[in-house]
Amino acid sequence: KERFIKVYQIPEYDAEILTSSKALADYYEKASYLYSNAKILSNWIMGELIRYLNEEKIEIDESPISPEKLVAMLKLIDKGVISGKMAKNVFEKMFKTGKDAPRIVKESGITQITDEDELFEVIDKVIK
Repeated sequence: KERFIKVYQIPEYDAEILTSSKALADYYEKASYLYSNAKILSNWIMGELIRYLNEEKIEIDESPISPEKLVAMLKLIDKGVISGKMAKNVFEKMFKTGKDAPRIVKESGITQITDEDELFEVIDKVIK
């Protein structure tokens, strides 16, 4: 626990939860190797991931969402492809289907429009 606080600069509460089992600690460490924002990572693992694992009554090592898949989704948020709110829906689909985030986003056609010109085009089509 102390090592997690020191190395990942996360609050004691997060470290307590993330080190509550070796499998969970391993999952976090694997993901943190691929993703640098330790707090965002711990929030998603402690929030959405643990919630779904509890609902399905499965352990972290049985999770359909690998650390790599979780990180791929977080990177889509960072790039502005999907919003945090969209990510919760994507995460649910990832958990239920085992598909990765880029594939779900592509298949469902959900992306966040960040280009102003593209946004005006869409608004124009909606108005007409």
